[in-house]
Amino acid sequence: MPILSGQFENEGIHEPTAGNITASIDFTYSYNGTHYEFIANASTAGASYSITCTLGAIQAIASVSLDQNVAATAFTPVNGSCGTAPLSYSVSPTLPTGLSMDSSSGAITGTPTATSAAATYTVTVTDATSATATATFDLTVNPAVTATQAVASTSLTQNFAASFTPVTGSGGTGTLSYGVSPSLPTGLSMNSGGGAITGTPTVTSAAMTYTVTVTDANSATATASFSRPSMALWSRPRRSR
Repeated sequence: MPILSGQFENEGIHEPTAGNITASIDFTYSYNGTHYEFIANASTAGASYSITCTLGAIQAIASVSLDQNVAATAFTPVNGSCGTAPLSYSVSPTLPTGLSMDSSSGAITGTPTATSAAATYTVTVTDATSATATATFDLTVNPAVTATQAVASTSLTQNFAASFTPVTGSGGTGTLSYGVSPSLPTGLSMNSGGGAITGTPTVTSAAMTYTVTVTDANSATATASFSRPSMALWSRPRRSR
């Protein structure tokens, strides 16, 4: 339950009028971008009260980072509250190319087709009486995640340590992670944080093509492969000591 705060205005007991003693209170407060007013009147003749709130714009999402050419999951950065229905939404400056805001709900959807540096956008909520309220959010469109083949072919030797990075990733949002398919030969593993393959292969393996998938924080992906004679492991006995 939210803690509300504000101040009393016009509070007090008024002089008797025609035999009636009256009291009134006018209490206003603000919470999360919306302004409320509580008015109560009481007298020997009866009591009444009313609660009203003015149109507000509430930031629901402070910051969003999207990927170029990847469909955005619909998001609503600002919600309108109170006011006289229906409410409508608009945004300034213009959203990056490929994105749009639904004027009736404030939801943003689409596929951004160009990168866009971090910028602050202002959403204006308008009600049926043309009253307005505003709130902001930040939006960035990052370059599409890419995967680039760095090593086309590698031949390894059974029981000898190896270390190489066949595919490098760039672009995207946040930290990139790496995965490989099919599974590497026994003794070898890929570092999910950088894509390096290390270890000592303990079995021989025929030439094969492997696919590396690079994934960013928005689950956008890109792939590249390294192929035959990659991972063709030639049997070689351990050196005796």
